[in-house]
Amino acid sequence: MGYSSDDDKILSYNDVVLRRSDLDILNGPNFLNDRLIEFYLSYLSTVHTSSAISLIPPSIAFWISNCPDTESLKDFIIPLGLPDSDVLIFPVNDNTNVELAEGGLHWSLLVYYREANSFYHHDSLMGLNQWSAKQLFEAVSPFVCDGDAIYRECSDTPQQKNGYDCGVYLLGVAQVICRWFSSGGVQNRDELWFNDVKETVPDLANHLREEILGLIRRLISEKNLFYIPPVSAMGYSSDDDKILSYNDVVLRRSDLDILNGPNFLNDRVIEFYLSYLSTVHASPAISVIPPSIAFWISNCPDTESLKDFIEPLGLRDSDLLIFPVNDNTNVELAGGGLHWSLLVYYREANSFYHHDSLMGLNQWSAKQLFEAVSPFVCDGDAIYRECSDTPQQKNGYDCGVYLLGVAQVICQWFSSGGVKNRDELWFNDVKETVPDLANHLREDILGLIRRLISEKSE
Repeated sequence: MGYSSDDDKILSYNDVVLRRSDLDILNGPNFLNDRLIEFYLSYLSTVHTSSAISLIPPSIAFWISNCPDTESLKDFIIPLGLPDSDVLIFPVNDNTNVELAEGGLHWSLLVYYREANSFYHHDSLMGLNQWSAKQLFEAVSPFVCDGDAIYRECSDTPQQKNGYDCGVYLLGVAQVICRWFSSGGVQNRDELWFNDVKETVPDLANHLREEILGLIRRLISEKNLFYIPPVSAMGYSSDDDKILSYNDVVLRRSDLDILNGPNFLNDRVIEFYLSYLSTVHASPAISVIPPSIAFWISNCPDTESLKDFIEPLGLRDSDLLIFPVNDNTNVELAGGGLHWSLLVYYREANSFYHHDSLMGLNQWSAKQLFEAVSPFVCDGDAIYRECSDTPQQKNGYDCGVYLLGVAQVICQWFSSGGVKNRDELWFNDVKETVPDLANHLREDILGLIRRLISEKSE
C-alpha cells in the first residue's frame, strides 16, 4: 500500500493504518481503496463482536482467491478459524495481479451462511464481479464447510447509480447483514437478510461516506494520534465566531460543540438542517418550516396578527408541511424549551401527524400548534393524529436528532414518489430507518457543515 511522503498517517485502528489521502477519497466521488474497506469492516467486527461472525480483510480475501497452490492456501487458511463462524463476509475485488495489491476496478461482497451451507454474492453493478466471486468461492469453500456448498447470485441487490460507489455498497450490505445477524434475524431462516438489504442499503449508501468520515474523526479525537481541526476551528479565534452562513441561518462555533457531544440541539442547528433538507428537496409541494416561525405561529397572541403573519408564507400551496415543535411557551425566550418533536401536515389526507420520540411528551405543544395553524392551511376540519409507533430516543437529549431524522425520511419518501401509495404514507419508512439514522445523524451534520465551509472557502 504505497503512499507519498506528505501522506501523513492519521489513524491506526486495530491493524489498519489510515492516511490523509483516505479522507480525500471519502470526501469526493472516488473508488474506495483497500484501506478504507478494511477499516470499516474492522470497525463492524468491533461493533458486532460475536465469534459467529467473521469479516475478512480485503488482503486475506485477495490472497485466498489468488493463492497459486492448495497446500500453501491450506496453511494460510487453517489458522484463521473460518469453520468456527456461522457467517463469513468476504470483500471481492476483480484484481487478478498478485503484484498489485490495490488493483482492480470493482468491489462486491461474498457471504457464507453456514446454516444454509451457501455462499451469496451481492454485486451492486449487474453482477460484474461474478467471475471473481466464483473464483473466491471455489478457493475457500473446501476449507469452511464439510459438504458441497451452494453458490447463489443475489440478483435483487440494490444497484449503484454511478461508476465509483461499489465499495460503499459493499460496506452498506456488510453493515446490514451484521445487524441482521446480531439482532436475531438468524431465527427467521426463510427470509435471511435479503429484504433488509433491499430496503436499507439504497438510503444507507447515500450517507455512508459522511458516516465513515465522522467515525474516523471521532476515533482520531479519542486516540489523539493526529489533530484534524474541527470545523469550528477553521480560521476562527473569538469565543463564539460565526463559522457558516447557509441560506438565512448563521452557525457559530458553539453549535459544533453541541453536535460533538451528548447535548440538546438548539434552534440554530435544527433550523440549519431543516433548511438544508428544503434545499435538497426543492419542491414547492414541500414546505419545511423554521423553528422560529413554528414557535411564533404556536404562541402568537391574537388571530389577526397570526393571519397577517401566515398568509405571505403560502402554506396553502404545499402538499406537505413540516413543523418542528418545541415545548417552550415563553415568547421572550426564543431558544428555550426542553423537548423537540415533529408535526406534519399532509394535504391529501387533510391530517396532521405528530411524531414524538419521547412517549408523546410534546403532545400538548403539538396540539397547540395544530389548533393555531390548521385554519390557515386547509379548508375543512383537519384531523390530528399521534404517531404512537414513532421510534423512541434512548437518552434525554436526542429529541432534536430524532426530529431531524423523521423530517429527512418524510422528505425522502415524498420526493421519491411514496406519495403515490396513499395507504402506507411514510410510517414504515420512519420505523425502519430512523433508529439507525439517529445513531449517525450528528456526525452526518458535522460532515455536511465541514463540506459547506470548504465549498464556500474555495
